[in-house]
Amino acid sequence: MGSVLESFVAGELTKQLGGSQAKPVLHHFRSHGGHEVDLVLEDERGRIVGVEVKASATVHASDLNGLRALAELAGRSWVQGVVLHLGTGSVALGPGLTACPIDTLRA
Repeated sequence: MGSVLESFVAGELTKQLGGSQAKPVLHHFRSHGGHEVDLVLEDERGRIVGVEVKASATVHASDLNGLRALAELAGRSWVQGVVLHLGTGSVALGPGLTACPIDTLRA
């Protein structure tokens, strides 16, 4: 189910990016060390937002590993990391990291 959910989120983000003034481009991130982020948005100014998609109602500390690796690599260009999940609540997970329900995309 995870890959189907990732494809859904990628499609929804692609639709929403068309109307964005920031004109972000959608990427995927994988480091040599094996860290991965499902979706990465980068705007014309080089600002980075990472999006991890989880087919689970709960978020675990290990779900943040890829986002943390990307944040470290991006440095000052890092804006935010988001874990989209099947749960109901949003919660701050630390500086620059937030977990939000997938239905947040409709807002």
